[in-house]
Amino acid sequence: MKANLKQILKNLVQIPTENPPGKTDEIINYLITDIFKESDGFNNEVINYRKKGIELKNLMTRIGTGKEKIMLSGHLDVVPVGEDSQWKYPPFSAKVIDGKLYGRGACDMKGGLTMLIGTIMNLKEYPELLENYTIFFLASA
Repeated sequence: MKANLKQILKNLVQIPTENPPGKTDEIINYLITDIFKESDGFNNEVINYRKKGIELKNLMTRIGTGKEKIMLSGHLDVVPVGEDSQWKYPPFSAKVIDGKLYGRGACDMKGGLTMLIGTIMNLKEYPELLENYTIFFLASA
């Protein structure tokens, strides 16, 4: 299962997850539908959390059955864009210029999430490891 991490990062950046309001439905749906497919052996759980009257959603994905546990964790939300006019490129365009991707969340935290996605997808290829370890990926709002 070879992941195209550049495309995953572009897709993540193109999904607005500004906080407030912290809505993560669309990005979680993308992760479950396109990345962590249950048919590929990923176990997904959407965890609802209510804060100050706002319902936030988090994603927990698990592979492996081992007693040893490892958690890979990051957040899905990004800070507000602010004034669009202050951006050289549209904040959710995931524009690539000279090999650099520009967009809200490209570094914090969607770039990091992409690396965690790549990590769990690579670990999935080692069934003998997953007999001893359970690997969790937590993406929080």
